[in-house]
Amino acid sequence: MNRLQGLVEEWGIIAAVILLIFMSVESSESNAVLTGAETEGTEIPGNASAIISQAAFTPTVKACPTQKGRVERYWTLTDQAGREAYWQGFNVSGSVKLAETGFKPFKNTADARQTFQQIKQQTGANIVRFTLAWEGVQPEPNYIDHQYLADITAQLKQAIDQGIYVILDYHQDLFSRHLFNQKSWHTGNGAPAWVVPDEDYPPEYCGPVCFSWSQHNITDKAVRLAFRRFWADATVQTSIGPIRIQTAFLDQLAATLDYIREQLTSDELSYILGVDPFNEPVDGGMEGLSPKEWDNQVLWPFYQRVRQVMDNTGWQQQYVYAEPLVFWNTNAGVVKATGGHHLNQPPGKGFIFNSHYYDAARMSWRLLSVKSGSYIDAFDQIRQEASFLQLPILVSEFGMWLHGKGSKDPIRMLKGQRQGMALSQLTDDKRPAFCSPFISATQWHWDIYYDNHHEYQNGSPDKLNTKWDAWNDENFSVVSNYGNTFNLPAPLLQRAYPERIAGQLWHSYFNDVVMDKKGNSLNWVGIKPLGGDIVKWQNHPFFWAAWRGDVSGDSWFYLPTELVNNGFIVLTDQYFVRSEQLFDQQITDIKWEPVTKGPLMAGGRLVVSHHKETDQFLLVIAKQDSLEEISWSALQQQLKITINSQLSPLVVSK
Repeated sequence: MNRLQGLVEEWGIIAAVILLIFMSVESSESNAVLTGAETEGTEIPGNASAIISQAAFTPTVKACPTQKGRVERYWTLTDQAGREAYWQGFNVSGSVKLAETGFKPFKNTADARQTFQQIKQQTGANIVRFTLAWEGVQPEPNYIDHQYLADITAQLKQAIDQGIYVILDYHQDLFSRHLFNQKSWHTGNGAPAWVVPDEDYPPEYCGPVCFSWSQHNITDKAVRLAFRRFWADATVQTSIGPIRIQTAFLDQLAATLDYIREQLTSDELSYILGVDPFNEPVDGGMEGLSPKEWDNQVLWPFYQRVRQVMDNTGWQQQYVYAEPLVFWNTNAGVVKATGGHHLNQPPGKGFIFNSHYYDAARMSWRLLSVKSGSYIDAFDQIRQEASFLQLPILVSEFGMWLHGKGSKDPIRMLKGQRQGMALSQLTDDKRPAFCSPFISATQWHWDIYYDNHHEYQNGSPDKLNTKWDAWNDENFSVVSNYGNTFNLPAPLLQRAYPERIAGQLWHSYFNDVVMDKKGNSLNWVGIKPLGGDIVKWQNHPFFWAAWRGDVSGDSWFYLPTELVNNGFIVLTDQYFVRSEQLFDQQITDIKWEPVTKGPLMAGGRLVVSHHKETDQFLLVIAKQDSLEEISWSALQQQLKITINSQLSPLVVSK
């Protein structure tokens, strides 16, 4: 995980000025010459006749009318029944960065099994971004560690056994821990030692001041050189002769994909959505190229090579989860955002636009607290870039330090980020756009070993890290106590969301009820349909969704504990239903499928079977005494009028 350019945690503008001075010195350095013989890269291995997994999801374009009368196009994944598919989940986990776990998310398969059971039963998540490491797969240039691959495969199978979809994430930060030494302030992760031999690199040096580990991406000559050499497919001298670095990465990727495919059934493989081949790409210096040229000539040719590897190894139906340059949308101020809309032509089939979002400004110098609406523009920027690329979206990392306060309050940040992923383009009367494309996402991160690590940083006997995430003072894990305790308010983690939509989702929103660290209630969204007199339920849990239905399949909605434990009410364009009726299976078109059975349910799936080509809605409200005073038939009619007018009944406070 990289906090982008959140380089200054508490020092603010002073640190930014110091960093800018240092960067001006750094930028004057001459570009290092890439070493090694310029030999032809080796052919990517793979079996072109390998078994093809079942195509579980395909990209589909959706027309999205805007407030200004235009129609914008967005891409979503649809399942075999033609339903739009959405995902919510977590990264599992940052422990892949640690030697104590063998560069795996878990120490053993039992821990993996327990974790994925917890994730499914406690949150209803349907996806994980599952981390693995190049160093784990290929510790030596001529050696693939099949025991590592066996362990990784056994662990990810535990997610599949729970019905959780998987994205494989080749994780890296600062390229490699082997660029650092026992006296270093920080460490990295990713590439094995043989890729970065000492003789090819200057000593790592962050600068006269180093306020955060991520500053190395900007000011550390060794780290920046390592990135440049990877993108250039430079040659490294090894014990078996010269090897091209990027080509070697692709070779071991092919070996990994071959191995995993051979160990899974075709049904199991269909639960792997794809591969994120490079976490948070850093250019290391564009060597005279513009950001547009770098994307077209360097970054996306790498993703096309990854696509070819996947096609050659029986992964034709899985996607490349392609991340943009890490600085593309930064708001840090210290580093200029490189922007988007760079590709000369859309990448085509087989790719997902895979962005991260961290509020780098508030992680450094910005002192204004997050408010309702703070992140809507930021996530609209992600939507617009995905639309430009003609690709579906995943935000595969977002979050905030648990210890943040004030403007860095993680509760306010996470609530704001969730709001931005659900709602788009506020109107003058504070309603979100009727067509607000919902963004699937995986939060950073779920680490069952949080506060119970035993990691010697860079092998130093004097630097034993046990607290938090045990890597460069990161403090992000949403759980502690081996997964039995949430580190954040449960409603921020147990989310209501659309899983499958039979038709086209217009917009949806889960109104969680949480307070920030100062005890302030964050009542940011309520409901006021056309004809309504007041905004209702800002301080009460509810879930809302509106969509254009069709005749194929059922729509699925996950409802969490906050909504269901004390009973709930369901209002649709056709029905008014109390939860007791659902539990007794009294309603044909609306069914309840609990995630766990028993007196205390962790949540479950609401299945709605309105097979009509009309605009439809779903409102689910947690029970409270005041609901008995509502005229549900009148509210139902008001909501029908509202959505038929292509307006959202949601009102966003600002």
